[in-house]
Amino acid sequence: MDRICYERVRDSLQEGHQVMVFVHSRRGTSLTADRLREYANRHGTLGLFTPFGPDAADGGAAATAHHRLAPAFAKSRNQDARKLFDCGLGCHHAGMSRPDRSLTEKGFAEGAIRVLCCTATLAWGVNLPAHTVIIKGTEVYVQKGAAAAAATGTTATPGLRSCCARHDRAPADVPPLLPHYSSCCYYLTTAN
Repeated sequence: MDRICYERVRDSLQEGHQVMVFVHSRRGTSLTADRLREYANRHGTLGLFTPFGPDAADGGAAATAHHRLAPAFAKSRNQDARKLFDCGLGCHHAGMSRPDRSLTEKGFAEGAIRVLCCTATLAWGVNLPAHTVIIKGTEVYVQKGAAAAAATGTTATPGLRSCCARHDRAPADVPPLLPHYSSCCYYLTTAN
């Protein structure tokens, strides 16, 4: 699943678009961002994740924002925010302090963060434009140690659906769902 997620992210970045990857847990935000960074390092594409370079679609505004926000990220209380920012990655979840969440939102809004790995809490009340939205994993934990596959309708909650209708996407566009392998049969049988 991580490889497929990386390929979708890479393809969107090559087209000059920002990406949001929704995951189901706080820990999943940093794990997914770390895996994306590892894949990018391995495949020599880490430069796509940063807002620098001559092929920057915004004429350098994102690079300027990145330089301006770098001191604030260096002082962040969130270790993941500090370590991911220089690579153009970010994470966002309810376990972060409000100032760190606001800083991450600002970094993404200004293009300094190209890929944001987040939980669904971002979709409620925060308007951040992203061309590509990926929903990674379709399992939610209903009680300690027990996982349940979520139906497609509940995975794409109303907040995520409204987030997907933002920016330059039509409201009917559905973001890529990357279910766990064990859930694939369920989705294939219900899709027909």
